[in-house]
Amino acid sequence: MKAAGRLQHAILILDKLNQPPFKKQAKTLNLLGECYLALGDRIQAAQYFLEALEVNPKYLRAYKNMAVVCEAEGNRREARRYLEKAQELSPINAERLLHLGQLCLQTGDQDQAQKYLQDFLKVSNDFSAEKNAEAAEILLQAGLDEGAEHLLNESIKKQPENVHLYNRLGVALRRQKKHVEALQCYHQALTLTPQSEKVHFNIGILYYDLGVKDKAYEAFQAALRLRPDFAEARDFLTQHFPAEAPPET
Repeated sequence: MKAAGRLQHAILILDKLNQPPFKKQAKTLNLLGECYLALGDRIQAAQYFLEALEVNPKYLRAYKNMAVVCEAEGNRREARRYLEKAQELSPINAERLLHLGQLCLQTGDQDQAQKYLQDFLKVSNDFSAEKNAEAAEILLQAGLDEGAEHLLNESIKKQPENVHLYNRLGVALRRQKKHVEALQCYHQALTLTPQSEKVHFNIGILYYDLGVKDKAYEAFQAALRLRPDFAEARDFLTQHFPAEAPPET
């Protein structure tokens, strides 16, 4: 309630600054939109963001905010359109390039997603381990496995005890057929957390890719011992090892 009260107070002040004798400014209009957005009124927020862009078509923050509104409404194509407008005005922005790549993936434009994400890799630097890992997942979705490998290695430098990072790095390496390095990553992950069913599952996938089916089967079984309801492991066994697949529980 206090936060809502402060926002309403801010709206009153900003609204006065939006009236004569004051000249309308994109910054003021955008701030009004941000207040309404924080209050959950996306329709009113969008009206102010659009008005801000009428006053100043180069006001980057209003494009970004319109993308937020469109995405919240489930309209990813419109969100992408607004971010692309911002991109035309300010091309070297790593977070925006990453977001555009993600939106392109979500709207089925794989080729353009790869272009944005390749540009992202050229300008991204000094991200946190968490942000690098998040970006790596988007790159993996886009099939940019080498870029994902690079980002995950950077994350591991900052968080060397993070099991998830080794597991995902193993996936990126396996997709590039760097099987020995991938297996090393999986074993490092198991050294940190021996009870990770996901790592055992990925070891199974790696061995299956190599045609070492006995070791693949052992790894899938290990994953199911740790988590009997692991549907992905059970489904893989049913499809590829029908004679040995465990019964449904």
